[in-house]
Amino acid sequence: MKLWTIQPLERYHELFEKGEIFSTNDYIDDEMFRTAYDWIIAQMEQRVSPKPFEKASPLWAWYHYDSALKRKPDLRNSCLLEKGSMGVRIEIEKCKKDVLLSDFNLWHHVLNYWDISDNEEQDKKFDDLLSDNNIRFVDKEKYTPQIRKIVEDSWEKVLDMNYCPEYTADPFEQKSIQATFWSLKLDEVVKVEHFKAR
Repeated sequence: MKLWTIQPLERYHELFEKGEIFSTNDYIDDEMFRTAYDWIIAQMEQRVSPKPFEKASPLWAWYHYDSALKRKPDLRNSCLLEKGSMGVRIEIEKCKKDVLLSDFNLWHHVLNYWDISDNEEQDKKFDDLLSDNNIRFVDKEKYTPQIRKIVEDSWEKVLDMNYCPEYTADPFEQKSIQATFWSLKLDEVVKVEHFKAR
């Protein structure tokens, strides 16, 4: 499976020196993001393989950066890395069984603890449920266990590459698709391009 990962230059040097790199969850301080990362880690463990070590966190890459027609990240874009820093776009070849694909746009529902509705009717039903429980949409900490289950169960759609109701998601060919995996090995590297982040 062909993927592209954006990494700081020092991470590429580390890969070159050690032959394999991993990621840890030490840098995730925001509680809301920790929930999202814990969820993707649990999905990785369920669908790919157990964590290689206790604090392991996935490495990230692109399967479709913009769509099936624009698969690799455009180095002219901003926000790939901290502005002015040196980085690399690494083309890699990973075994499909070691990778979990997810819909990049729907991933934002996980990051923000949002429900994923298939249509306007489902959206309204969820809003009504919040209203019936005297909970505002923004007050996530007040969500009941029932509401949390509805929200978190809906996130399964993030991992379904065929999920594409017009109300919520793009068809597969138009999706931005990210990829997660536990490690990157030097022998999986196909091509390396250096760049300065904008």
